[in-house]
Amino acid sequence: MVLSGGTALETTVGGGLEIVSSGGIDSGAQIFGGEQDVFGIAGGGTVFGGSQVIEGGGTASNTTIANGGTLVVSAGGLADPTTILGGGLEIISARGSDRGALLSGGEQDVYGNAGGATIFADSQVIESGAAGATPLLRGGGTLDVLSGGSANSARISAGGTEAVSAGATDAGARVSGGAQLVYGFASRTIVFTGAQLVGPGGTASGTTISSGGTEIVNSAGMASGTTISRLRPSPAAVWLNSPAA
Repeated sequence: MVLSGGTALETTVGGGLEIVSSGGIDSGAQIFGGEQDVFGIAGGGTVFGGSQVIEGGGTASNTTIANGGTLVVSAGGLADPTTILGGGLEIISARGSDRGALLSGGEQDVYGNAGGATIFADSQVIESGAAGATPLLRGGGTLDVLSGGSANSARISAGGTEAVSAGATDAGARVSGGAQLVYGFASRTIVFTGAQLVGPGGTASGTTISSGGTEIVNSAGMASGTTISRLRPSPAAVWLNSPAA
């Protein structure tokens, strides 16, 4: 146990339990199968197996989650930032927060708030009641916004995909080579290149299609207030799918 005012360096947790009390500091922990409960500050830890749990009032800085490891950010806890590798998992509880996560694999499940994540591979999942702000999706990265969840100002680069489920919302996305799949409600999307696809039951409001961008509206989808920018050598396009004969 690291008490208030105490500091632990390069702790190894392998099947046991470490508690970092409020006012305590742990730097560089290696977690192989036990659990680290953080009420104070934990910096530079690596979770190979087992879990790091950030409790209310606790902060984790620069945690790396490797294959088989789990980071849980409880209500009132903060992770800033987190690196998630293939096979790693971060769970952000309601009223928990993560800022600036980097996903190179693995998954981030958001029930609270996540801001500024960069997703190179695998996925960030915004659950019901949760919010994701300014995520950046790059090649192979996926943002799944589930019913009751919301995303704001997503940036979708080549190879990235955002899926807005029925009952979910997205506002202010920027598509630059990737794809936005809309089965819920998306507003104020700008498609520079790549595509916005409005599926059955989906609604896109106020989309701007720039040169090289495409909007495809399924027969059971709806788009309103779409703006098509001035045509260039690679014109913008809107496709309306007709019902099957």
